[in-house]
Amino acid sequence: MTTVSFCKFVSREKSFRLLLSACSETLLELIEVIISVSINGSIK
Repeated sequence: MTTVSFCKFVSREKSFRLLLSACSETLLELIEVIISVSINGSIK
């Protein structure tokens, strides 16, 4: 289950607060991964 389909499923359930928190948590995780990858890439 991808993030987009999960968000669509939650929004279809009309649980907007749950949708917002789940998507923002996923975005934060993605940002952390991107930052760590770019830091590791710049070190190399």
